[in-house]
Order: sequence, then structure tokens, then C-alpha cells
Amino acid sequence: MLEQNNIKLAEVSTNIIDQKVDVYVQDLDESKKNILNKLFNADAIRVFKGKPMVDNLSSFDKFRPLQAGVEIRTTDLEYSCTIGFLATDNNSSSTFLVTAGHCMHSTGEQWGQGSPMYELVATATRKVYSGSVDAAAMKVADITNLSPKAFAYGTSAFTTFKYSQAADADTVGDTVCSSQGRANITQCGILQTKSFSGKTEDGVAFSNLRKVNFKSISGDSGSPMWAGFTLMGVLKGNAGDDYVVYSHIANVNRLLSVTPVLGY
Repeated sequence: MLEQNNIKLAEVSTNIIDQKVDVYVQDLDESKKNILNKLFNADAIRVFKGKPMVDNLSSFDKFRPLQAGVEIRTTDLEYSCTIGFLATDNNSSSTFLVTAGHCMHSTGEQWGQGSPMYELVATATRKVYSGSVDAAAMKVADITNLSPKAFAYGTSAFTTFKYSQAADADTVGDTVCSSQGRANITQCGILQTKSFSGKTEDGVAFSNLRKVNFKSISGDSGSPMWAGFTLMGVLKGNAGDDYVVYSHIANVNRLLSVTPVLGY
């Protein structure tokens, strides 16, 4: 959505004292400011005219601590997916990265992050792959390796997840964005339905998935679905030529028994 409206971010920073996110935009005008205030809570951001970014990060870069929207690969480099969010276990002291369930092929599978070495960061632990959820929890051994931030638009500081959307809090027509790790792009679209259903090629039935009008590529699976500071779900994949579907975050949290890492 930002690209469609020719909005080029110069810098994004958090103003702790004023509890605001300061967004600096190249060639800012009133129209661009209104679009940003509509996409993000106008009471939570301040929009300024800014200079172009010096560094343009990639979702393939090494991020420590880990954050949503960056690519991960099995340490043998055979499979690629994307971090949806970081989480804590509801029943133990374990910490996880959460991605799509179909990314996980076996318990104990090892995943790395950061090209070209893809150093080990997580071990596949459990998944849900049917019904309303396609999500997996992969154990992160280092508890300091968790962040509520989401990579987007070439910067690790674009947004911080402050809220995990409650069940049925979304409405058809809402704006939904996704930081797609393999494609290394951020896309925004409109929620088309909250009750998409269908079967995968391997015959697994899914229902009550959310459907949004943009595309993904192989390796984007698991990408965070979000708007503003709100985490909305985990990308499953394409549904037809021009749509993606995702698992709603409330269903993911409930069935994986995890709580997202949030920032304030």
C-alpha cells in the first residue's frame, strides 16, 4: 500500500518519552500523511518529512535478536520459510519462533537465520496443521534472542507488535499487511473474508482462514500478518491467483498454547 501511494520511508523510530512512533517520509505531503494516519493509529504516530534512508536492510540479513518478517532456512538450506512472531510457552519457560505448520517436517528439525551462514537459532518442536490453523512452534534456546519488532519496508524498526488481535476482532474490509521474508517485500491488502475453507493437495481440510488480496511466493509461509502495531495472524500461502490466506492469531495462540512477545 505504501508503494502504491508513492510513500517512501526515510526513517522510523520510537519516542519513548512521548510514547509515539516517529515516521519520517521522503517528499511528504498532506495526502501521504493522511494515508499513514489511516493505516496506523493516528494517536500513536507522528509523521515528519525526512531524508532518504542510508541503509536498506534485507529480510535475508542476520537479525539478533530475532524478529518477525525475516527469512529462516533449515540448516541444510533445503527449506525456506519466514518468522511470523516470537512467543513464550503457556505451560513452561520455553521460548519459540512461530512460523507456518507446513514448514515443519519433523520434530527436532534445525532452522537457521541470516544469509549466508544461517546459524542455528531454533529447533522444530510442535505444530498444528488442520482446521483453522497452519502454524508451528520452534524452540529458541536463547531467551535474549526474542524481539517484538517486525521487519518491513527495509527497516527493522518499522513497527513493534504491541497488541495480539482478539478472536473475531477483525472485520471484512480491514487493512492487513504482511512482511514476506522470502520475497523480501511488504504488502498490504484488504480482508476479503474470515471464513475461507478448502483442502490442500495432501487432502488436509482447513476452515475459517482469513483471505487477503495479494500474493506470496514459496518461502513466505509463516510471514506475520499485521496492521499498525497489531499482530493479526500467520501466513499460510496463496489461495488462487491473487489472494493469500492466513491463520488468525487468536487461533494460533490457543492451539499452539503460546503467547506472543509484545513491546510497549
